[in-house]
Amino acid sequence: TLISVVSPVYGCRSCLEALADAVRDTFEGTGHDWELVLVDDRGPDEPWPLIREIAARDPRIRGIRLSRNHGQHLAIWAGLAQARGDWVAVIDCDLQDDPAVIPALHAQALAEGTDAVLVDRGNWKDSGLRRLASNLFVRVLNAVSGVRISNEVGNFGLYSRRMTDTLLMFQDKEVFLPLMVTLTGLPRSIHRGANRAGRAEGQSSYNFRRLIRVAIAIIIRFSDRPLKLSVIL
Repeated sequence: TLISVVSPVYGCRSCLEALADAVRDTFEGTGHDWELVLVDDRGPDEPWPLIREIAARDPRIRGIRLSRNHGQHLAIWAGLAQARGDWVAVIDCDLQDDPAVIPALHAQALAEGTDAVLVDRGNWKDSGLRRLASNLFVRVLNAVSGVRISNEVGNFGLYSRRMTDTLLMFQDKEVFLPLMVTLTGLPRSIHRGANRAGRAEGQSSYNFRRLIRVAIAIIIRFSDRPLKLSVIL
């Protein structure tokens, strides 16, 4: 079984060596083949030279460089499009997500017959303000879009080839992985007990204003409720 690990890279250049080592250690002795796809989303710290260096040392590691900064979720989509695995894991580059969980996610997916296993965030290490903004974002999204997503899960998870190919059918400018996974209608499950670590570098690029902007864009794209509300008014 080939498992691809996709990681969008922005503002965490100094984490990349540790991330590559952690992924390598994760699959040591498991019998799984693996690849790591690092997607350079044109961060201010210029990670591309280091990505090329890491990839040159290990053929299982590949780098993709976007033409400009497109944002986390479009960077994920670029990685999904290049992933060759039977299963694809999506993981942050800042080491908040522990790649050592991935084999357990694969075992759970096979046991439960699901196309996605999403990791419950557990105890967050982010600030109270960051959690509040995230909670409000999900509540607004759920209330106006009509699609229910949980604030307990994020991008970190394992996705089957069928799920990955279905996600790639969304060719939108505004994409949001947890929502798209829900919209596919394919079976999914939750993995609990993997608490997120603190960021090894940097901070979230999703401030309150940007979260609201993303929510509005997604609601306009995926819901007719604003149109219905305007007609009623």
